[in-house]
Amino acid sequence: MKMNKIPIVPRSCPICSSVNSETLWEYEYLTKTCNQSWLFNVHNVICTTCGFVFTSPVADENVLMSYYADSFTRFVTQDLDYNVDKRICIVQKYVDKREVFVEFGANVKTEFHNRLEKLFSSVLTAEPNESASSDFKKISDISNIQADCVAHYFVLEHVPDISTFLQQIRLLLKPEGIMICEVPLLSLYEKYISPLILHEHVNHFSINSLIAIAAQNGFELIDSSVEECSRPFGFVSVFRKVEYSEELIPDEYAQNKKLFLKGLHQKDLFLKVIEEARSLIRECEDDIILIYAANETTKKLINNLNIPKNVYVVDSNPLKRDYFAPMLRVYLPEEVKDEILVAKHLIICTQNHAKSIIKNLETNYKKTFQTN
Repeated sequence: MKMNKIPIVPRSCPICSSVNSETLWEYEYLTKTCNQSWLFNVHNVICTTCGFVFTSPVADENVLMSYYADSFTRFVTQDLDYNVDKRICIVQKYVDKREVFVEFGANVKTEFHNRLEKLFSSVLTAEPNESASSDFKKISDISNIQADCVAHYFVLEHVPDISTFLQQIRLLLKPEGIMICEVPLLSLYEKYISPLILHEHVNHFSINSLIAIAAQNGFELIDSSVEECSRPFGFVSVFRKVEYSEELIPDEYAQNKKLFLKGLHQKDLFLKVIEEARSLIRECEDDIILIYAANETTKKLINNLNIPKNVYVVDSNPLKRDYFAPMLRVYLPEEVKDEILVAKHLIICTQNHAKSIIKNLETNYKKTFQTN
């Protein structure tokens, strides 16, 4: 399998354009997509002028798009990891004109889009993943369309050039059109570490930093909320396209540095839990152990471990079967039904789908585990 080292390019602060920054956390990370391996060099910094946290230097955007194009797509029967009702509620609350709705980052159409089609005359999606059944692959593919609402849910933290992305969205919107944005919230990193440790994330937002960069690109905030966000580790913001907007530069250096460092402390605690699970695998010679989810967390768990035959990695996505090949096979749940029924230990490596995994085991296999 081909290995690509993703090149990095210089990057000034996306909000205040300052080149003065302080390193918070840097590391290299090797990951895998459908057909290739990729080496990321992640260098998280904080702007000492305004306090925005971002990666600099940053992964080259053109190469990054190739990485996303080859990434594993969400499969049709996978449980949603976001609250559809909350997304629909925001749309109904703030979008009055409902002819065209465009979503960037929609991996596949789901119940959410089915419900949108009852509200809008046209619902369009854009997603760079080659396996996704989207209407468009990138923003530049969309032409001759004027949208009433453009939404992007947990996309902007992946975008190296925020201003260009927002300007492209602005061009798609009708005058006073609505933009809905959800991103992870920096102040929640000490509770939810997945946005912090994900190597793909190049921006780490506070509410004020998102408001500031949106204002610089012609968007006026209507409302922002943590409680109404469709995922528990982020916030939703609703903006209106305007002709002129006030330039805002936040002063959050001390606050944001403290929040990011709290997240790093939680990351260290998470790695301790990983080591406890590794010890369990090493010590259990006979009891069957299930590891649920073929992902980056599982990779950390099994790294350099001699995996015994009593350990089974399980994932409901058939595309993940060779995720750890040739070292380890990933099984579909129905392939290890007998092993599930007699398993003594369950290690769940995905926070977002943990509840649905436990529910699936209880409902389909009548299997329960005592949780720690």
